[in-house]
Amino acid sequence: MTLPNLLSGLRIALVPVLLALAWMGQSSAFVVTFAVAAATDALDGYLARRLRQVTELGARLDSIGDIALYFSLPLAAWWLWPDLVRAEAVWVVAAAGSVGFAIVVGFVRFGRLPSHHTWAAKTVTALLPFACVALLLGYPTAFHLAMAAMVAVAIEELAITLILPRWTTPVPTLLRALALRKEAQRVAPEAR
Repeated sequence: MTLPNLLSGLRIALVPVLLALAWMGQSSAFVVTFAVAAATDALDGYLARRLRQVTELGARLDSIGDIALYFSLPLAAWWLWPDLVRAEAVWVVAAAGSVGFAIVVGFVRFGRLPSHHTWAAKTVTALLPFACVALLLGYPTAFHLAMAAMVAVAIEELAITLILPRWTTPVPTLLRALALRKEAQRVAPEAR
């Protein structure tokens, strides 16, 4: 097991801990644990590239960790800060719904979770913890921008999923997906 995969595994393992802390009303411990989980998300991909340990398993673990962490966040936040979640529900539902839809379409199309690892998704995921902290400190604009950016990321990932001829990772941009499709179309006639 590589260090980047261990970090992704740690993020996955921290999700039930986060939910338990939220259920018990331990907001300070929750915030610290969330910060650790978010840090693993920032580090796993960087270390995988830096240590030349990029693997398909690592990409899957990273995607599963992201999905588990960020989809558990609304429930945990509901237990800790229900009034805040009510006030931000439209933003959360729009972001989670669009990301969830893109994931389902990817799963239906390829028979497994999409794992595009786009630059836009990496950027938004890196900024999301800061946006959540800003929201908790009473500055919702950063959170609203992050949720809108997540919707845009979901649209890009949906487009990538629909364009790709087969499951591929990483696909950093929509332009790369278009190039992969063009390459596959060029190679297909030569194979006949």
